[in-house]
Amino acid sequence: MSRPKKYHDEEILKAAADVFLEQGAAAGTAAIARRAGVSEGVLFKRFKTKEALFRAALMAETESDQWRQILLESVGKGTPHGNLQKAIVALFDKLRKFIPKLMILEGQGHLRPFPAGAKAPPLEDAKAIAAYLKKEIKLGRLKLDRPDLHAHEIVGAVVHGTMLELRHQMEICTPGRWADHLAETHLAESHRVQPVAKKRS
Repeated sequence: MSRPKKYHDEEILKAAADVFLEQGAAAGTAAIARRAGVSEGVLFKRFKTKEALFRAALMAETESDQWRQILLESVGKGTPHGNLQKAIVALFDKLRKFIPKLMILEGQGHLRPFPAGAKAPPLEDAKAIAAYLKKEIKLGRLKLDRPDLHAHEIVGAVVHGTMLELRHQMEICTPGRWADHLAETHLAESHRVQPVAKKRS
């Protein structure tokens, strides 16, 4: 006798989020169930109403902030320019996935709650970049007077670029070129310290 299939809420929520993003808040639960590969009965067993499913799918903490940890773990490795560039591209990717959800939520009158003690995501993003810059300064690999301001300017530029793309269908350039430009601008040659090459034994 075969075991009954296990349904994971994460899979259902991802399917629901995808359908809501494609069809809007009016998307039917039948379409969501088909996408998730479950019956509508399973949906309503997990989430009592469509409204509950809607809120759970779009308010779920699915945006990836792993890039913050990766950036902090790169301190002292590679080059600050390369490390920051990768982080900026990852931030673009996160916002491209998250902002459409936020737009649908706000369009339905929902406010996205933050976890207890957490700040708004752009502030947390700037905090992570500032922490990275400060650690590199401490190691002598960078010379920047106001790392906090640099961090906020970088995040602001990424949000601006993402909003132009999503709301106005205007792409100034690719995320990779944005990232290279922002890293180059904020870690200008006069402030950048090249890593010391290791001597061969």
